[in-house]
Amino acid sequence: MGEGIPPDEADLGADQRAVSPDRSTVRSRTTGRRARKRVAVEPLPLLGAGLAETVGHFFPHFNRWVSAFPEPRCPGKVVYAQEVCIWSGISLFARGLGSRRQFDHESRRDAASTERRLCQNLNRLAGTDAVDLMHGDTLDDYLEQLDPRYLGSLPPQMARRLERMRVLEYARLQERYLIVVDATGLWSWTKRHCDACLHQTHNGVTTYYHMVLEAKLITPDGMALSICSEFVENIAPNATKQDCEGAAVARLLPRLKARFPRLPICLLFDALYANQNVLRLCRECGWPWIISFKEGSLPTAFREFHTLQALVPDQVLETRVANRYQRLSWVHDLEHEDFRFSAFDCLTYNDQSEPVYFAWITNLPVRRDTVGELANHGGRKRWMIENQGFRNQKHQEYCLEHPYSDHPVALKNYYYLIQITHAFMQLLVRGRLAGAFRSGIRSIRNLFRRMAESFLHELIPAEAVDPVRLAGIQVRLADTS
Repeated sequence: MGEGIPPDEADLGADQRAVSPDRSTVRSRTTGRRARKRVAVEPLPLLGAGLAETVGHFFPHFNRWVSAFPEPRCPGKVVYAQEVCIWSGISLFARGLGSRRQFDHESRRDAASTERRLCQNLNRLAGTDAVDLMHGDTLDDYLEQLDPRYLGSLPPQMARRLERMRVLEYARLQERYLIVVDATGLWSWTKRHCDACLHQTHNGVTTYYHMVLEAKLITPDGMALSICSEFVENIAPNATKQDCEGAAVARLLPRLKARFPRLPICLLFDALYANQNVLRLCRECGWPWIISFKEGSLPTAFREFHTLQALVPDQVLETRVANRYQRLSWVHDLEHEDFRFSAFDCLTYNDQSEPVYFAWITNLPVRRDTVGELANHGGRKRWMIENQGFRNQKHQEYCLEHPYSDHPVALKNYYYLIQITHAFMQLLVRGRLAGAFRSGIRSIRNLFRRMAESFLHELIPAEAVDPVRLAGIQVRLADTS
């Protein structure tokens, strides 16, 4: 064939190839009218430094909060400070390692290197001077002894800090923060794991599992931040039935009120919580609410709603949102027990042009000028706890359903570490990494992979943890969804 075209260029047209004068090499055309336009790519920052700056800017007292935990270990035998223990656990999830075994593998990689960057970075984040990295079993032993109440106190403190910084002002609905309450399954086994396990039997097979009821603060751009958690577990002595979501919500809502007594919030629930017990708790706490409305939850009120709709044809609004048709309607003064509320619904179409129907009940005022906001920025945002919250933590590198320990106390602490890390990563992606995420990282999987390499090979600079510098910087959150 003589001086033919190399196989990898054989399918290119003549106008897509350029040959050097001596024809000894074939090169791709990089200039001229047909040249591909070069796009400037923002250089990637040091991801470990970005994480340090994010935590230091939004939560400058994080290490102080951790150091205030009562020391659960035997005095005189403590090798690793609590701060480095907690940051080791956070790094397990921030690096997307997925298991304690992989955590130990990465530690061995760092021990074999001459720079020991991972050890230096964890010390810099924690403000400690540990001489080596802890083993995964050492971390697990610490989390077995630490009362979960202390790690569980960090997400509310973080949310309170963000609220005082007015970082999430844009997320308010009628001057109120949106808090979604819902439950999800965590870990499951074929044999009883502990006395607190829930259990169910299907086709003769019994499954033992744990659940958690979560309250998450959501934003229009897709953030879901844990602010209060209540585990659904069989711990009540002499109980005649298993714990359930209904009993857990009666414990969670008073705790939420105690932690945020003056925070203006609106609660979002799915239809399971449309009952007088939940409505009474919300009334006692002085909270407005929006609850998904289905025939099976409040059948009498649901039938009354659809009957009255025909009698108030003026309470209908047809509009377009994101170039998609919506038909909204509402009815006032429905009743259930001693509660009065309004109901409203939304008929629209999905991407396949199929009709989609939603309905809600609420104690907020529903009018022509508010119904669209309540539907699109209120009721329809409830799914964020399932997608941006539970689904991302289960199917991304957090591996929420993976039992990181056999000990029930440690399992709860790992759960709280995931909530803390998830909050850090969401703020990081929308803050310090916003431009780089769109242009260079592009996916959450790449983010975790590059974060792991950054911890191993790139030293976090001292200025990234300098409290004076971090107090003076600005971090604006951007929508990267």
